[in-house]
Amino acid sequence: MAALLARAALGDGLVVEVYEEGEMWLIESSGKRQEIKLTGEAPANLLTFLTKNRDLLHIAAGPDETAQMEATYGPLYRHSQHKRGETIRYRVEGFTYRGQVLWVQAPGEQDRRHLPMRYIVHCDQAEDSGPLTGFVDIVFETDLVREPA
Repeated sequence: MAALLARAALGDGLVVEVYEEGEMWLIESSGKRQEIKLTGEAPANLLTFLTKNRDLLHIAAGPDETAQMEATYGPLYRHSQHKRGETIRYRVEGFTYRGQVLWVQAPGEQDRRHLPMRYIVHCDQAEDSGPLTGFVDIVFETDLVREPA
């Protein structure tokens, strides 16, 4: 079998795998596999699309990415209401934002102070003209906006 180029979880237990030589497999949670043969430039075009549109799919993190995130933000907290890849609404300094959860930071201590679980969020939308900084936001559970948009 050709080398695996990309793997993405599409939701509802469906996974897509793209291999060299134009092979693409759709795999159901039951294990049932369906091959789709890509021709010409389709494999490269599909990989480019998936790379540019990571926010449309929940791309499973590889071991290198997980290790890098853990080294940057600390241990992953697995018992949170929202998970990596989910979009959340939250308030920072009076403005409402919408963004994708990149990491869920476990509770811990800093300067002898207890810090609760935090979401590390890539903001993609300011809902009420709030400033976009280009940096990640650190969002506490109390900052979440629970009512629908």
